[in-house]
Amino acid sequence: MKALITGASGFIGSHLAETLLGRGHEVHCLARAQSRLPYLERAGARIIRASFEDEAALTQATRGMGWVFHLAAVINAPSWKEYHRVNTLYTARLLAACEKSAESIQRFVYVSSVSAAGDSGPTRYPDESCPCNPDDWYGKSKLGGEAAVLSCGSRFPITILRPPFVIGPGQKELLMIIRVLKAGIRMTMGNGSRQSILIYVSDLVEAMIRCAENPAAAGKTYFVSDERLDGYSWKELLATISSVIGRRRFWLSVPVSVQLAFADIAERCAALIGSASPITRDYVLKVRDSHWLYDASAIRRDIGFKARYSLRQGIEKIMANGK
Repeated sequence: MKALITGASGFIGSHLAETLLGRGHEVHCLARAQSRLPYLERAGARIIRASFEDEAALTQATRGMGWVFHLAAVINAPSWKEYHRVNTLYTARLLAACEKSAESIQRFVYVSSVSAAGDSGPTRYPDESCPCNPDDWYGKSKLGGEAAVLSCGSRFPITILRPPFVIGPGQKELLMIIRVLKAGIRMTMGNGSRQSILIYVSDLVEAMIRCAENPAAAGKTYFVSDERLDGYSWKELLATISSVIGRRRFWLSVPVSVQLAFADIAERCAALIGSASPITRDYVLKVRDSHWLYDASAIRRDIGFKARYSLRQGIEKIMANGK
């Protein structure tokens, strides 16, 4: 199959590209001029240098493709305008290009986010039929991307996936947590309850490919997670990492108040140089208070998807990988 991937330089996209190449598919990666993907080029991927602003280049990039996986997105931006431009408008532009190659496209897979659905609450497990109520710019922009994808569902087959927190080699936020724990620093995270479903990156990639292959997934939107359908607490996540890397006798605990103060400083510094802060007060509070607990059983019923890795197995693979 000829497959086009946007966002192949990112965490999930790079794993998807490597898996597709390993299975003998012809992989084309849409990348910005400044992106460097030597490891994928060595593996046999074809790199297409094009901008989402260039209609002609997008049309050429999508021509003849059988599968299109759209992962390119901005997760941390300084303004709503930037979130909307990248996550909503660029999605619409890619879809417009795909319409000109609709006869060849067998599946368009859009990787959205649980953030598009909004906070689930601590006791409800909404499924895909429940109304969405995103409460931040990222979630609203991803929901806008979903709307653009759904509007094209009559012209070529589409599937939308809403992954939760994804763990795996190269996941920057998780690697930061691992480094902090290795240093003997334990952060206060979450409110003690189970707050989020999780998935290991290889399992998410498998779900994406199965959605592309299976006719039953056409036109569907899916939450996707590992086999722990009732989710995890952040305390359990930290405890699992600590157990894998080796427990320490003494810990330096960092309360939420200190994290908020650090985030405030980071935001002010980022504002001075006109960039997005790597950590924000809103993010710290979301980790503490929000819930992403969704019913991810539909993808299991429809296409038989079954995750292979538990949280502990995923952390062990990350540590064995060394990055």
